[in-house]
Amino acid sequence: MYRQYDYGYAMSPFLRRHGRFYLFILTVTGLRLALALTQAIHPDEAYYWVWSTKPDWAYYDHAPGVAYYILFFTTLFGDTHFALKLAASFATLPVLLFCYHAMLRLEFGRARIWLVLLAMTIIPGFMGGSFFTVPDTPLMIFWTMALLVTIRYIQERRALDLYLMMIALALGALSKYNMIGFGFTLILWFILNPREYYLLKNKHFWIGAGIALCMLSPILIWNLKTDWGTLEAVQYMRSAAGRSNRGLAPYIVGQMLSFSPLWWLAFMALMPGLGIWILTRRWKALRAAARAHREPLFKYFKQQIKERWKMIQVTAGLNIETGSLSDKEIQFQRLRSARRLMVINALVMPVWFLFLSTDRSVQANWVFPSYPAMLMVMAYYIPPLDRGRIMRTLRYAYITTVAVGLLIVLGMDAFIISGTTIVRKTQWNISPYLIPGYRLDGFQEIIERLEAERERTDPEAGLLAQRYQDAAVAQWYNQKREFVGSAAIMERSQYSYWPALEEGHNYFFVYINENPGIKMATFFEAVLEYMFEKVEPYPEMEVVRDGRVIKRFKIWYLQNYMYSWHKPLVDYMNTGAILHLMPGLQEEASSLTGAENQKKNQEIFQRMYASNQGCMMMQKPDSILERIRNLIETGSEGVCVEFNPLDFYGTDPASNNNGEGR
Repeated sequence: MYRQYDYGYAMSPFLRRHGRFYLFILTVTGLRLALALTQAIHPDEAYYWVWSTKPDWAYYDHAPGVAYYILFFTTLFGDTHFALKLAASFATLPVLLFCYHAMLRLEFGRARIWLVLLAMTIIPGFMGGSFFTVPDTPLMIFWTMALLVTIRYIQERRALDLYLMMIALALGALSKYNMIGFGFTLILWFILNPREYYLLKNKHFWIGAGIALCMLSPILIWNLKTDWGTLEAVQYMRSAAGRSNRGLAPYIVGQMLSFSPLWWLAFMALMPGLGIWILTRRWKALRAAARAHREPLFKYFKQQIKERWKMIQVTAGLNIETGSLSDKEIQFQRLRSARRLMVINALVMPVWFLFLSTDRSVQANWVFPSYPAMLMVMAYYIPPLDRGRIMRTLRYAYITTVAVGLLIVLGMDAFIISGTTIVRKTQWNISPYLIPGYRLDGFQEIIERLEAERERTDPEAGLLAQRYQDAAVAQWYNQKREFVGSAAIMERSQYSYWPALEEGHNYFFVYINENPGIKMATFFEAVLEYMFEKVEPYPEMEVVRDGRVIKRFKIWYLQNYMYSWHKPLVDYMNTGAILHLMPGLQEEASSLTGAENQKKNQEIFQRMYASNQGCMMMQKPDSILERIRNLIETGSEGVCVEFNPLDFYGTDPASNNNGEGR
């Protein structure tokens, strides 16, 4: 079992083959943990941590997987910074291991394996994402697991792998609904591989599918209890709605920043080039075969189609005939089928969200699950060196692009890890909102100030926030770890299902502006006056680091809660606000009955509320009626200050300041 090597100790064949790769993966995981521990808690990360303190069948925004994933680590290590960062960085280990063994099965050379593992370690999206525990964290584990066991099933046809594939799909869907993209991968792969049609007669396939559906039942249970809240969140794409980054350009920019500018361009150029190359080879092979059989090309092509259809009938079990292939041919066919799965998996998320971005806002991280397969495709299909002058030229251009892209990626990683230090030393005039270190800083100081004001004025008052992120970080940083509710005015989130306000109670209310380039104005201040008997606002305050304002925040002392913001606003919306404020609709609505008119008003209101289209940063209208007018006419609760990620200071489109920052 063991052999003696020159370096003086015994090594098993397993360690000889895999040892260096395993050591690399363990080292990367350890380094990511060390870096993650230097990062503050992200507001979204705090939000999902709050979920873990309130286990449920599912949640409004996402499936329950991330909550229970965090709960596993906090059960072991407590509700600590270390537990959350360990949960984030630990995912690196299984993801890289699954990808490594998938590449072995796809017969990647060692150099290509090293290239993919290195790229997966350093691409900006994975580098930054490995510091925070979010739904993508468990999703990536189960997505790559599904990729590996599906490849293994294609090659070995074991029922166990079929069951594991279904379990991985279910666990991935329980982590994030984006796992449906892997389902699309399997459907497309199945359609393009007629030899696999026999799966429809495989009892293990249907049993596994039944197990997966049973595993997904918690999502169904939660939705039955909450009138299908998840469908509302998915329909309006709550986590990205209301933003101004719709269109192909923002989508492409987001992918370049997450994947790497040059690598993304290389991938996008490689895919059509690969398709043309494959079609050209197939065409040449078809012509050569037709000549060999001494038949006209078109006639031979028709014969091939008939034979393929016959093969489909055989493999689907529709014909009693059987085909025969040698073991070597079978293994080759299965390897080609597995590689085809890899290519489809690389394309399904980028292409789907590319089309979706023309109509809706798309977050860059939604494409993350396809990144491992994208890197595998890029490494495997490097243009060959011995295919003529054109291919050699393409190969050198491709390798040069990858090499230069590596330098860009390393620079982006350095900015993610040490952006505050770089900006401080270079004196770059860049918004702190775009610097990861500054963006995560300041929350603890704000919450400490909030608690100090409460202790000084009314120690019995509760804590309250507007945004769900503010409520989550407030709960994380406050000393008692008491529940901090979200008023959720015109903003539905999981907090909408957690009662936060009690009649007759007092509260300290906080709103945090993470983008200090925009002067803060709040649409909900007037609404608070309807909800509470007395509202005492504090002056707007700032958090300063290195001479830069990195956060703006405001505190209100709210006395004697009376009723929810829904009451005055919803009553008015349902009794003719739209017709009152938009005379142009009166003619359209004149033919509607009272019930139909009310239903239409409710649908418009529900769309604006559920999609979270409020921009939160706006000029303050004089009255609540003016706010409602803006809400109906523009989809925003005031005059929005649109924030462009490439515009460091933000501009007010309604002002005449010629685009200058406010």
